[in-house]
Amino acid sequence: MRLNLILRHRDWVDKFLAAQGMEALVVLLDPAKRSSASMPGEILSVLFALSHSNRGMLAIVQCPNCCPRLVAALTAAPCNVLRSRILKLLTLS
Repeated sequence: MRLNLILRHRDWVDKFLAAQGMEALVVLLDPAKRSSASMPGEILSVLFALSHSNRGMLAIVQCPNCCPRLVAALTAAPCNVLRSRILKLLTLS
């Protein structure tokens, strides 16, 4: 996903958002929905990549579950690296 964001930024972001990708991505922040321990870091990386575009940032802010799930992920994050990345995303939104 991140590679597509870098190579085909505008087109890919538009397609991702049109396909309700933000909502699907945010659902994976829920610990019960994760399939691996590395998933929160990957999700945060994609959210950071999305936050570099105006449309992506707007989608993060407008997604009703994004900020609450980021706050929940902040309290459950196992390491300071993830906590700091979540805090950065929350300050952007």
